[in-house]
Amino acid sequence: MTVEEIRVALHKHPFEPFFILLTDGTEQHVPHRDFVSLGKRRVTVIDAVTDALSIIDPLHIISVEYREDGLPPKRQSNEGGNP
Repeated sequence: MTVEEIRVALHKHPFEPFFILLTDGTEQHVPHRDFVSLGKRRVTVIDAVTDALSIIDPLHIISVEYREDGLPPKRQSNEGGNP
């Protein structure tokens, strides 16, 4: 995955929210192009909910993923006590 592929996703018209999937199994939700900044060696993403800033080395980006509803998956709770 290259920074150029993220750049293409950011310039889609109309814009489609997407996720950046990373090698550590995490993902960054990009609800709007204003939440991402691209550099030559880094991708910066701002979390829309917490305002947390993530600086990502492009070597750790696996893919860009579009989802039908544009929202992150709901986390399953483990209320039953079973692991």
